[in-house]
Amino acid sequence: MQTRPSPVLSFRWLQGFAIAATLGLASCSSVQEKHLSRWQGQPLAALEQHPTFGSLPVIRTVTPDGTLIWRYVQGFDPLKCAEGNRVVSSDINFKSYERFSICMGQKPACNHVFYVNNKLIKNYALVATGGARCTSGAKWSPDKRGGT
Repeated sequence: MQTRPSPVLSFRWLQGFAIAATLGLASCSSVQEKHLSRWQGQPLAALEQHPTFGSLPVIRTVTPDGTLIWRYVQGFDPLKCAEGNRVVSSDINFKSYERFSICMGQKPACNHVFYVNNKLIKNYALVATGGARCTSGAKWSPDKRGGT
């Protein structure tokens, strides 16, 4: 009988992956930690109203500990990694999110991953997958709302 990995361990692996990828990207000249850290402590409403993120497909899930993960995908059609080509602008369960993440790890995309607790953004990780080069800057700032 096969045993499945614990969702908590899998979530910790995903968190570790996101943090390691962020640290690796932050050392590149195109991604600056100050742009990522500006989101910490911002209300979820700021993200929901953001014009740049609002134009990207988003995958949302809830971890076993109640943390919300909102993952905006830039540069690749996430439907190609969605189970059964379901619409991905709605919530998916955490098990499906894990499978989605494994698939996306091989696709060239910039993944803007937000971790949310109590309607406040706790962390924002910019994760490049599949050889993509990602950048941070003013258009991704939490100050940019409702305009272009």
